[in-house]
Order: sequence, then structure tokens, then C-alpha cells
Amino acid sequence: MKKKVIIDRADRLYQMAPPLQNFYPHTLALTSKKSTPLDLARPVWGSLDSTPTPETIGVKLTPKTLEKLKETIANWALSEISVKLNPEKEILVGSSVRRLLSLVALAYLDPGDIALTPNPGYPAYRQMIITYGAEPIDYRLTEKRGFKPRFKQFSDRVGKAAKIMFLNNPHNPTASELHSEELDELLWLAARDNILIVNDAAYYSYAEHDGSSILGSASGKRIGIELYDIPFLVGSTTIRLAFAIGSRDLISGLTAAEVITPDTLYESQVQSAITELEKYPSPDLNSLRARIRDAYPAACQFCESIGLEPVGRAGFPYLLARISRRTSSRAFSSSLLRRQGLVTLPAIAFGDLGEGYVRLALTSGPLPFQEAIERLSSGKLRTG
Repeated sequence: MKKKVIIDRADRLYQMAPPLQNFYPHTLALTSKKSTPLDLARPVWGSLDSTPTPETIGVKLTPKTLEKLKETIANWALSEISVKLNPEKEILVGSSVRRLLSLVALAYLDPGDIALTPNPGYPAYRQMIITYGAEPIDYRLTEKRGFKPRFKQFSDRVGKAAKIMFLNNPHNPTASELHSEELDELLWLAARDNILIVNDAAYYSYAEHDGSSILGSASGKRIGIELYDIPFLVGSTTIRLAFAIGSRDLISGLTAAEVITPDTLYESQVQSAITELEKYPSPDLNSLRARIRDAYPAACQFCESIGLEPVGRAGFPYLLARISRRTSSRAFSSSLLRRQGLVTLPAIAFGDLGEGYVRLALTSGPLPFQEAIERLSSGKLRTG
């Protein structure tokens, strides 16, 4: 009899936050096979009648085109957030925000370092911290405080010992937003304790107020790195690029880490990014913003029809809604799919403080929510 060989997996795999897709209820749970699921959870970026174009394999990026993109980003930053950047030294382009988060962790976190991450928050922050051997410590975002961080935590021993704070402003999934005065206070405290602030500004284009960039503060550029996801920024599904901006000292750390894990960028995508940023905000982005605004009242009406209480705001791509009964968010989403054929995302996907909420995507406009309300009222699927 042959001995079974068992190789234990690394402990870090058991500490990882699961990816968001693991939390979407399985569409096979539908009660009626004749009915198709109506997805109210997954966002649609860009034009509804457009399809993503595949990357042009084999046509790799030329240095001249990359230089042009960095110059375009610098012009965008000066115009939009009033920050002057050196295109060569203070901008780094990557294939995705996840890629840039990985470079941040590789460049600035040693094993055992403490990194602060929002709860609820995008799972990738915790994933990258653990991947590089650091210790993730949650900072709580609760509805009672408007889903904003408690700045007093920087006076705590753990807060002072942290090396990095990951910030998501505006915040997914809650739509909360720190304004310029709050950012100034946060950055002052971080500068006092030598904490690097990494702001995931993926939803900058959907901010409620001006002044949501950390680099707009006097000390922001000195101690902050800001990450932008170009598809979200310009409202296009055909571009898969992101960029990081900050001081030359901080960006040089990412550049050094990039050498260890090289990235591959394609000429066609970079050219598309240049075109979109040069006409920012483009007609497509304005159309997407209008769809999101129009979807909000329909989404709120849908929430009312099934006993959810919306706690987000108009103009943001997602709406967080509180479950009124003492039901787990996963059980609620699974039941909603099974009984009514409606797909929602349980907000526990963003951490344990997301329990009791579901997230709805507003990027497809009001029609999906109107159809959902019609389904509920017509009884096309059983609701018992």
C-alpha cells in the first residue's frame, strides 16, 4: 500500500478574504427553471450596447506611447485635482488596481508590519497584506458614524504602530466620502506617526463633493499614494489599466518592486486610455453618471417593496441596503434568488461589518429595478 503524501498549504491561504465572486448566490438556486435570473448585483461599466474588445495580443506597449499616457495623466491630475506631477517620476501605470496594490505591499510592507484596512472594504487590501507577510488590522466603518473612520484610532497603540493605512475614498460599498477637512485631519495624524496613506480612488468620478483626493492636501503628496482604475474613472469596459500617483520617493518604491514582478501592457489599451482621459469627462462617462442617478429612485422603490432600507446615496455606482429582519446577508440573497429570481450581493463579502446589508449595482440604470418590481407584483415567481 502506497503512502499518501500530504503537503500542507501555507497558513496565509486560510487567512485570505475570499473574492467577491464567491459571495454571489448561485443562479442554479432558482425555483422556476422557466425564469431567468435578474442580476441587480454586478455592475456594467460603459455603454450598455458595447462589448469589451479583446487585448491585441502581440502588440506590446512602446516607450513613446507610455510616455504620452503619463503626460496625459499629469494633465488630467492638474486639471481635475489641482496636483502638479512629474510624469516620469511621480506616475506609475499598471494593468489593474490589484496589481498596484500588490506593488504597494511588496514595496512597503515587511513580515510582521501592521497595515490598517477598512471593514467593510474591498477584499484585495487584506489579501495583499497577508500575501506579503504583514498583519492586517481592521478599522471599523459603521452606519452610526456614517461609515467613516474614527480618527482617534491613531492615538491607540495599534494605530501608531501601523505602517500603512489603506483608504477607499469614495468608499465601496457604502458610498461614504471624506471631505477635504476630514482628509486634512487624517493626513496630519498619519504624518505625525509616519504612516503611509494609500487611497484607492477608483470611484473618484462618482464623488459627491470636490476635494476627495488626498494629494490635494499640503501633506498628502508627501505621505500618500493614490490609485485610479481607468475603466471606472472614464466609464469604459474596453480599457484594463490603472495608475498610481504620488511623490517621486514613494513612486520610486513601486518602480523598484515592479522590476521583481514585471507587468505587460498593450499598445491598443494605452492608446484608448489616452483618448478617454483627453476628453474627460467623456459623453460615455456622463451617460453612465446619468444612468446611475436615474437608477437610484427605482432602486429605493425596489428596496421598499421587499423590506430593505437603503443607506447609500444618489450618484454612486452602488447602493447599500440594510436587511430589516435578523437574517444573514448570504441567506437573504440566496432566498431572494430562489424565490424571486433576483441576484444581489451580500455585503458580508466586504467583511463582517457588512453583515446585515446587501449591495445593489446602479450602473445599468432603472430598468432592472423596474422589472424586479414588476416581477414581485405580478407573482411570476413564488414569493412564499
